Parts: sequence; C-alpha cells; structure tokens
Amino acid sequence: MIETIQVSERRGSDRILGVHRGSELQDALVGLPEVWVLGIGDEEGELLRVHGEHARAVCAELATIDGVTVVPDPPVTNMAHLYLLTDRDGFAAATRALAMEDKVWTWSHLGTADTPDRVVVELTVGDATLEWTPEEARDLVAGLLERAGADRA
Repeated sequence: MIETIQVSERRGSDRILGVHRGSELQDALVGLPEVWVLGIGDEEGELLRVHGEHARAVCAELATIDGVTVVPDPPVTNMAHLYLLTDRDGFAAATRALAMEDKVWTWSHLGTADTPDRVVVELTVGDATLEWTPEEARDLVAGLLERAGADRA
C-alpha cells in the first residue's frame, strides 16, 4: 500500500492525483471529484517504495550543500524540487558541459523561482538514479553549482 499521496498544486488546486486501489484512503475519498485510483501491484508498489527511499536519502545529502533547498524536505514520493542559489545561465552552461564532457545528463529544464538568484529543478528518482549513491549525487550537484559560479566569473 502506498503510504503517501501526491497532491497537485497546479493552477492553485489541491486535488488528489492518485491513491492505492483498495486502500482505506480510497474508501474515505469515494465520491470526491478528480480522484484518480491507481491499480498498483506488489512489484510496482515495491519499486515505488525503493525509489521513494532513495529519493529521501539523496535529498538528505543534497540538503547539506550550501545554496540547495529541497522541497519538500524530506520528499514524500520519489520526486522533490531543488531550489538552487545560482545563476540561471551559468547553471545551464554547467549542465551542458557535464553532458558533453562526462556524458551525464541532468536537467534540460530550469524552472523559475520567486527570486532571480535561484533556479528550480525537479529531481525524480527512477531506475537510473538508483545507480548513484546519495554521496555521488551530492558531489555532482555541488560540482555543477561550483562550475556555474566559475562560469559567471
């Protein structure tokens, strides 16, 4: 059974996007609008649990980097947003350089934060991310931030 639910904050709504079929939560939500019930089997549920645990471990490491804010902290699913104190153009250049030089693809989309000195990226943990230790992920993001700062100088 999924322990958490994902809540959409798009367009100011707080609708529930999904819950586990047959869960107590589903029973409590019957009749509410815009509830999508997901039929998740044991194997898929285990994979979601593993991805979520790894997301929490990775984000705990990322939160130790100066200039990184994880939202939510800790993540409740396999996804979190990283608010990075960095220059947008410098960070974009750093991600491209990493892709070209080390063949590591990170983020192609950089979101806009409420302040011009921050960039927002979405970290979603899937099978490929499981190959990275939390410490390796921390070092990668710290290196990108350092490179982005150097690219501005």
